Amino acid sequence: MENYLNDYKESLKDLTEEQTNERNLYLKGLQTGLYYGPTTGLSSIDKPWLKYFKNENILKTMPRITIYNYLYESNKNSQLSIALEYFGRKITYFELFRKIEKTAKNFSALGVKKGDIVTICMPSTPETIYSIYALNKIGAIPNLIDPRYSEDMIKDLIVEANSKYLLTIDLCNEKIKKIESETNLEKIISVSATNSVPIIRHIKKNNVVENEKWINWTTFTKKESTYEENEYVQGKFSVLVHTGGTTGKPKGIMLTDDNINSIVFQYKNGDIALSKKQTFLDIIPPFAAYGICSSIHMPLSLGMKTILIPKFNPNEFDKLILKHKPTHVLGVPSFWENLSKNPAMANVDLSFLRSPGSGGDGILASSEEKVNEFFKSHNSSSKLIKGYGMSEVSSSACTCTTSANELTSVGIPLIKTTIGIYEPNTTNELGYNSSGEICITGPSVMNGYFNNESLTNKTIKTHSDGLKWVHTGDLGYITENGILYVTGRIKRMIVRYDGFKMYPTAIEEVISRTPGIESVAVVKSYNELGNIVKAFMVANKNVKDLDLLESEVLENCILHLAERSIPEKFEFIDELPLTNLGKINYDELENREFSNKKVLKNS
Repeated sequence: MENYLNDYKESLKDLTEEQTNERNLYLKGLQTGLYYGPTTGLSSIDKPWLKYFKNENILKTMPRITIYNYLYESNKNSQLSIALEYFGRKITYFELFRKIEKTAKNFSALGVKKGDIVTICMPSTPETIYSIYALNKIGAIPNLIDPRYSEDMIKDLIVEANSKYLLTIDLCNEKIKKIESETNLEKIISVSATNSVPIIRHIKKNNVVENEKWINWTTFTKKESTYEENEYVQGKFSVLVHTGGTTGKPKGIMLTDDNINSIVFQYKNGDIALSKKQTFLDIIPPFAAYGICSSIHMPLSLGMKTILIPKFNPNEFDKLILKHKPTHVLGVPSFWENLSKNPAMANVDLSFLRSPGSGGDGILASSEEKVNEFFKSHNSSSKLIKGYGMSEVSSSACTCTTSANELTSVGIPLIKTTIGIYEPNTTNELGYNSSGEICITGPSVMNGYFNNESLTNKTIKTHSDGLKWVHTGDLGYITENGILYVTGRIKRMIVRYDGFKMYPTAIEEVISRTPGIESVAVVKSYNELGNIVKAFMVANKNVKDLDLLESEVLENCILHLAERSIPEKFEFIDELPLTNLGKINYDELENREFSNKKVLKNS
């Protein structure tokens, strides 16, 4: 059987996209009973999720164009529609295209040419959007970095990309001045966050002192020069994004036009109701793949009105929802969990909210049930739409849909994406409902890590089908219906001092079921024997006796966990630490325990 499957995968190597589409339609027929024939029990071959897609969408081929041309072709006939809203200012698609063209001429006049890497250290502002697409028109590459990074980290990413040009938010001016002499920067464009704010609200001016190297956005826009428009080249990397960088230097990720366009194409041809003139609330920063691909390029290329929030405060999520009444929002689980418990939302009608998206982190079953009940009781027709992906696959590979949204699942692969479950660190595929490493192939797989071929080769492996697969480092399983469940990170697996392996997600799930527990994070801790498990817990505000609650948690663990999986330490804290993107910061919790380990050793 194994030889047969390997031979079968070999036969798929030379299929064109059209032939693959025809094969996928046949596979759908096997799943729906239209055809009769054997299935293999392997998700990468059977693709059971195809039964959720329409035949005509399965047969569609992806357009091979630049990200700018994808944006333009999608909206050239509806240019009077609103593209962006920024602090009340509305920008039509006509104005957006005009600004992109002008910004391309401005960059050309500055000396930017095809192949140059231009660093953009900006939040979500209209100038950020203009610049990303303008550079794509020229054939230059935006290097998107987080303005909240330390000055040393910003310097390292500018130097690594050998950028001669920098676009930065003016709030970073002092950081840049400290490190500019250690870079090859020739021109620095400083942009005020209020530059595109309506005049009545424009109270702060950019105070940059201009010189031969430093200019402000207004000065930048005064000079124009013609340029040769960039042509689509398959496989050429077009945007440089970075991983989170919470532990050490962020990794640069090279994304192509096809990578970024594929996210739009796949969501457009899925089972989520996405259409022109709907409202998309963009609270994800542009420098994350989740930002540029899913929260900027996707809604704009689908003709939506995108509301830009340059500095998102999770504590104001309710106010943004109430003010803008968005059709679509992408966030992380903690945003929705907190919203569902917010007294200000008690009598709010959420019928406008059609796709409350959640990704970047897992959500416990008990929390998901509460969030879904909140939506239902507030007249939203949607459940929480969970997704799964990573920067290395251009943000998204899997999403829940109207017809595939099981509790704690992350839905089904996108229409052009294939997911298989493999024995960790091998290319041996596992069958349905078997837990292993989640691996992904499809048009969204990155070109690789920037200037890091060895890490690229560890992450992307060519399998016997000739396709490049991202080995995610995440654990999960797929059901016979093609629905994916993520059960944890291989890196989060805790090996106890006696060699017993434990997966924190399963422990967190049990603890979260204890009445009175608001949230929980399980991490590695230490005692005199070695590694043990510790649970950090947040109690509901109405809990008065934490000792009693801890004993109830322990009792619940004894009932539902193997003895060696029961945490040996419990600690209540006021709140779980979060990363800049709103995910639980497990590293910070582990670092606390590592500090305690050093104290233990020295005592």
